[in-house]
Order: sequence, then structure tokens, then C-alpha cells
Amino acid sequence: MKRIFEVVAPYLLLFLVLGALVFVTICALTTWPNRILEFSDVDSDSLSAVERADALQTARTSVLTALGGISATALVFSALWQVVEFRSSRILDRSVAWSDTYAAAAGQLGSESATLRLAGVVTLSSIVDAGPAGADSTIRATLASFIRTRSASDQNEFALKLALEHVCNSTDKSAQSFQSANLADVDLSTLDFDGIVLDGVSFRSATLHSRQRAFIDSAKNVDLAGVSWVDG
Repeated sequence: MKRIFEVVAPYLLLFLVLGALVFVTICALTTWPNRILEFSDVDSDSLSAVERADALQTARTSVLTALGGISATALVFSALWQVVEFRSSRILDRSVAWSDTYAAAAGQLGSESATLRLAGVVTLSSIVDAGPAGADSTIRATLASFIRTRSASDQNEFALKLALEHVCNSTDKSAQSFQSANLADVDLSTLDFDGIVLDGVSFRSATLHSRQRAFIDSAKNVDLAGVSWVDG
């Protein structure tokens, strides 16, 4: 109902304004000039027929000029309202479309199909810039959850590696958790673990970079058996 009112309101306002303008125009051409002349400082009784006609015409012109200004203002206001309404509608449509895309992609992460899981990760990574404020954080949290759950089944899955890259290398550094994830036998040397909770993560036989050691050493119950450390 509110949406209907928002759409109809500008047209209703314009209709009312146009109706008022028609009424005012009729009055301006008939009764108002005489009233103006009566309340002016001019002694209308002393005017000749020509002078009275000129005075009435001047009054009509003044009223119509003022009326034109009001009309122009009303039309500009209506046009601006339409622009604002159009922009608001576009923003709302984009927000709804983004939410629908996000929901569909997030749902694919739980699919039994590796192809659909990969499609979900790729889609989530691609819609960050088009999302509302906080979209990057939301997507990182979603992918971090995928990493924690999916790594227990297949830590070498390509979709999992893409999710790791997005969460770790994103410009958004809001804290995310890989707690108890199984990242064994994976090359993780290019990832930035700043802001990532690594407690309980298994890095068994993984490849890590020496610059990551500080983040890993600060975590609890980390499995580093067989880790290959690289430099440079």
C-alpha cells in the first residue's frame, strides 16, 4: 500500500495543482482584476472606460504572471519528485537483485555438486563491488563458513581454494574465523592471515610463507606437522 501511494502521490499532487491553476486562471480573467482595482489606491470611479480597461488588463497581466511563476515552480517540483522517485526505485531494484543473487549463490555452497559449489564461490566473489555497504564483510563471513565446513571433506577442492583467496586477500580486514578448518596439503603461501582466527586449524603438510608465522604462532592448537616453509 505504501509503495502504491509513493507512485500515485506525484500524479495526484500534479492533478490537484493543475486543477487549482485552472480555477485561479478563470478567476484571474474574470473577478480578480476588479477586486484588485477596488482595493488599489486608484479611484476607479474617476477612470474613463479606456483607462479602466487598461487598469483591468494590467491587473490581469500581474495575476497571470504570478500564476505562471507558481505553475513553473509546481512543474519543477513535480519533475524533481519524479527524478527522486526514479532513483529510489532503481536503488531498491538493485538492492533486491543483489540480495537475490547473494541468496542463490550462498545456497549453491551447500550443493552436492562441485560445479555448483564453484559457481557459488565465483558469484559471491564477483558481486562484492555491486553490493550495499558491508557486502564484503557479509560475503567473507559466508565464505569463511564454507571453508570451515567444506575443508573437512575435501581440502583440495578448487572452490575451497578460491574461497580462501577471497577471504584472506580481501581489502576488508574484518575478523573472520577458520577455526578447526582442515587446510592440510594445501599451498597457502600467498594468503594473508591478518585478522583471521586460526585456532585449531590443521596445516599438516601444507606450504606456508615465513611472513605468516607470526599469525600462526599466535593461534592455539594449530597442527604444523610436516609444514613446508618458504621465503621470498
